[in-house]
Amino acid sequence: LDSHLAKSIVYTIKKLALSGKTIITVIHQPTSEIYSAIDSICLLVGGKQAYFGVRDSAIDMFSSLGRQCPNNYNPAEYFLTQLASATSSNGDGKKDNSEFVDKCIRAFQQSTYNQLLMETITDIKQISYNELSFAMKYNEFILSESQKESELDYESNFFRQMKWLLWRAFKSGARDPVRTTSLLLKSLIPAMIVGIIYFQSTKTPQTVQNSNAIVQITLGTACVTNSLVVLATFPAAMKIFLRE
Repeated sequence: LDSHLAKSIVYTIKKLALSGKTIITVIHQPTSEIYSAIDSICLLVGGKQAYFGVRDSAIDMFSSLGRQCPNNYNPAEYFLTQLASATSSNGDGKKDNSEFVDKCIRAFQQSTYNQLLMETITDIKQISYNELSFAMKYNEFILSESQKESELDYESNFFRQMKWLLWRAFKSGARDPVRTTSLLLKSLIPAMIVGIIYFQSTKTPQTVQNSNAIVQITLGTACVTNSLVVLATFPAAMKIFLRE
């Protein structure tokens, strides 16, 4: 994505977050506008946590370690430059940066941000354990009640489901004119052949058996043709089904 589309997506995610939803995302090289829309950040170096907390407090932590972010500079790019790798290259050759990275990790582990984070995690674990035990009992009750009910309840009624399934079928057919044309020919050609054979047949005892035969042929052909059309949709829809 370019910077404009990335900004639009981030602001959409921001609206979802303001509506009460928790948003966790990984952003590569965010612009200053995108960075300003983020509330909390997590900086990882080699799988270790260098910082996790409020966005603006990260600048203060780096300043306390002697790495002041320049004015009018994108903090995200600055953090990436400082923590990108243990060995960073400059004009004079290679400069060992692993000492600062270790210092940054230790500083965060000893900071009040990390202490508050650990306390929050402990509280969440306790709450989650209590909620889990309640949820397990509640699920057992729901399962026992659902087993008593024989019919399935859907949020959408039959007509609404039929409406959107037909709409999807028409859209799918319009996007594949070759397949739609082939299905139309498969229906018209057998109908024309059977119509020519039984055209202007007389009403005699002998033609009664022919009439019964044509009914059986029509039903059999319709059932087999429609079933094959339905079966042919499974391979095409399998990827969407598995993804959802």
